[in-house]
Amino acid sequence: MKAALLVFDLLFYAYMLKGTSVGYAGVVILLALSFISWILAAHIYDRKSKAALAAGAAVNVAVLASFKYLAPGTGLLMPVGLSFYVFQLISLLADSYCGRLDERPSLLDTFLYAGFFVTITSGPIIKAADFMRDIRKKRTFDRARTAAGVWRILRGLFEKMVVADRLGIAVDAVYSSPEAYSGLSLLAASVTFSLQIYFDFAGYSNVAIGVGQILGFDIPENFNLPYMAKDPSDFWRRWHISLSSWLREYIYIPLGGSRKGKGRTLFNIMATMLISGIWHGSTINFLLWGGLHGVWQVLHRVLRKERTEDGRIVRILKITATFIAVNFLWIPFRTADLKTTASVVGRILAMAPGVTYIYSYTLIFGVMLILYQIYMAMTNGGSDRVWTFDLAGFKGKVIFISAVLAILLFAYFGNTAFIYQNF
Repeated sequence: MKAALLVFDLLFYAYMLKGTSVGYAGVVILLALSFISWILAAHIYDRKSKAALAAGAAVNVAVLASFKYLAPGTGLLMPVGLSFYVFQLISLLADSYCGRLDERPSLLDTFLYAGFFVTITSGPIIKAADFMRDIRKKRTFDRARTAAGVWRILRGLFEKMVVADRLGIAVDAVYSSPEAYSGLSLLAASVTFSLQIYFDFAGYSNVAIGVGQILGFDIPENFNLPYMAKDPSDFWRRWHISLSSWLREYIYIPLGGSRKGKGRTLFNIMATMLISGIWHGSTINFLLWGGLHGVWQVLHRVLRKERTEDGRIVRILKITATFIAVNFLWIPFRTADLKTTASVVGRILAMAPGVTYIYSYTLIFGVMLILYQIYMAMTNGGSDRVWTFDLAGFKGKVIFISAVLAILLFAYFGNTAFIYQNF
């Protein structure tokens, strides 16, 4: 099974690279980095070598940095998924050093871990210790698990094709020439993008988790209603959970975490968020986005009072304030440069006159509020996990057919890639 899975992984990845500037050389890069990381991980596992750990991390980061920050000027685009599997290979090295692996990783398992077709393009990022335990499990057909996986896939496709891609039409229209649109339209577009990027990325994550369930893999959850967060720390516990967990495990804690005094803790928070911004992209906008999130978290840490139980009104106010801040911080993430970022923010704050993109704050807002309420009602226990159901039962058949019809009737079938595939 492992050999067949590896062949499929490589064929899938080669297909994803087809037509890109790096071409099939991307497969060679994947295999080469995996091979080097495996050699070093085996050495680290046996001897707990810090030098080998540092060397392995440096090689992976150097390759990532070369494509992400140096290659754009040459016209050579970064191979799809490089940011994700580099972080996973660093996890392999670190978990080997920290003794989290049950046994020395094999070369085949390392290739499968780095190239796993389910997660290679956009995550979720799987920690090495978790994947290595998963890949060695005996797999048997589980009807309930398969049904849950099918539902997760349908939910993800609905979120991507029906919700995110439809919202993207309005977002792209306004952000293509923001200087022409009114402040109200730009505000509407910024909120719409906040919803678009969530449903786009959550949609991919749900597809990945669903495929993993069908194949017998436990792919980590990536979202937990992030726009219900009460503060910046809460937001990052709910948004892109696999990346947040990776940054905490392999950056924040090794830097000292919160164990070395308040000043060092604030520095570690800021450094971690800057690394998050740099990981997302090479432009100054991503550095600004990560830096502002870092400043926000630092200020929250400094100013927060002792934790008390919030009443309903206070909780609603905190959630609203957090969403407003997150929404404004998505603006540099979406815009191309600092000049455009400043223009968009300035026109929103001044409520500048301009072209009114009416659909961005009437039809879309109304539909999205309804969809989001339905989405909240579908969640189980206040999280993004959905109810499981039996496809053989009447309820299961109704839900399955309804989801398929919704996708066929309302999906936008344009050529729109997942947003995080670009990172």
